[in-house]
Amino acid sequence: SKKNQKREMTVKYIFLSAMFAFMLALNHWMPIHRDDYDYAMIWKTGVHLASLSDVAASGVQHYLLHGGRTVTVFCLQLFLWLGKTAFDTANALMFLTLVALVTMHARRSIAFWHAPRLFAAAALLLWLCLPHFGEVAVWKSGSTVYLWSAVPALLFLLPYNLTLKTLGDRQRARHAWAILPMFLLGILAGWSIENLAVTVTLLALGCTLYARRHGAFAPWMLTGAVGAVAGL
Repeated sequence: SKKNQKREMTVKYIFLSAMFAFMLALNHWMPIHRDDYDYAMIWKTGVHLASLSDVAASGVQHYLLHGGRTVTVFCLQLFLWLGKTAFDTANALMFLTLVALVTMHARRSIAFWHAPRLFAAAALLLWLCLPHFGEVAVWKSGSTVYLWSAVPALLFLLPYNLTLKTLGDRQRARHAWAILPMFLLGILAGWSIENLAVTVTLLALGCTLYARRHGAFAPWMLTGAVGAVAGL
């Protein structure tokens, strides 16, 4: 009935708001810590970040002198420059996005809001099962590497999951418009934390070959996999 639907929607909004408030509070209470001090400065200069151009210059320096986590380092330094409140809000939203993507993958559907119990279970399991939750989902230097890498990776893999779900129906999700976006998203997914990047790349290539073998190949699958290889 409409009354029950309205009640369910109210419960969903309350749950989402509570989860956001919880994560926002955790981030608010987390101080600048350890690596955050280094990354608050242009890499290897001792000069504090003062502009977006400083963030970009530091990213180049970091890539040439230290390591290839350019995307995550850019996000970290951008929000260290923008300030704590901006990061606290963005990180809480990023965690909600991760929960939504986990639910989409589990349901093999983008309509995660139709499964509020599964959504709640995904949030609870992420809280319980992520090792060192504070380091990988709250701390700035940690969450931008682990949590923020997982979001584009799961978003990139979602079309592959949805396509493989329809193999038995012989539907061909060609979607020519997705060729370039999937290539760019593949670069982001492949340019993430090292072990996740390898996993994402192998999954994209494997799904592409599997779909091709079963007559469900689409060009965006290949360009996505190529993008992941390029990012890796």
